[in-house]
Amino acid sequence: MATRATDLDRKDAQVQSDRATEKSQTESFILNLKNRDWMKTEHFTSFLNRMTQTRCKSGGVWVKKTKLGTIVFGLLHYAETKA
Repeated sequence: MATRATDLDRKDAQVQSDRATEKSQTESFILNLKNRDWMKTEHFTSFLNRMTQTRCKSGGVWVKKTKLGTIVFGLLHYAETKA
């Protein structure tokens, strides 16, 4: 239930420029396209789902990127391993 209330999606990530020039808006548009393609190839939706589920269970999320991949663990688990 709480997972659905805090659902994050790839479409929620957008690049926006602070400047109102045509060039900056074009650059933002191109970056959004590149970002969308990157998220698809990296299966970013799966990562967001794991992150959201972990946050709901433990109240927070800690993400660590390693050579083997990305590790998502809850703040409660992180606090227990550091104690």
